[in-house]
Amino acid sequence: MILIALLGALWAATEMHVGVLLHLIKLPFAGILLTFFGILILLVERTFVPHRGTAILTGLIASLSTFLFLGALVIYPIIGMVMESVCVEIGLALPFSDRTDFQIAGVFGMLWSFFHPFIVQGIIAGLGLFKIYSIVVEKGARLFHLAPQQVVLILVLLLSVFVVAGLLAGVVGWNLSNRLRQMVSYAWIGEKSLNKRTV
Repeated sequence: MILIALLGALWAATEMHVGVLLHLIKLPFAGILLTFFGILILLVERTFVPHRGTAILTGLIASLSTFLFLGALVIYPIIGMVMESVCVEIGLALPFSDRTDFQIAGVFGMLWSFFHPFIVQGIIAGLGLFKIYSIVVEKGARLFHLAPQQVVLILVLLLSVFVVAGLLAGVVGWNLSNRLRQMVSYAWIGEKSLNKRTV
């Protein structure tokens, strides 16, 4: 439980500080970078706390921490954090190998980042789906240097970026988790050996 709380607080701190910085400099795909880091936290946590529901619990702790510091001004990013953790949890619950589940969880979590503005801003905030759709297509056209009329190509390219980023998050999360697990194992073996010598 302590590890879940610490990782949830780390995720919240990243969203509050790094997120503000990325949006201030108007970095393309800033949301992907934040989602990528959130997915890594959730995947590493599942390695050390291998119980169902821990990803969602971490998301709730992170969102609550963010709310306590910034209040209702960041209610939409908070919703995003909770839904991202739910998507990752769904991916981790699938009956495949751990490595495959990590990759699927990464894709699920990253795809939420794509659909987030449509659901949260378009529906919940009331801006309208067509308005958000127009903004997404316009930004995609500028990013890929395409005409706004090439809607299908723009959306396919955007979705491809999110899927690839999700797969990468799953691969990095898997490798990082295994590396950290080895480091912890080596440290535990070394401490055990040292205690035996002392005795």
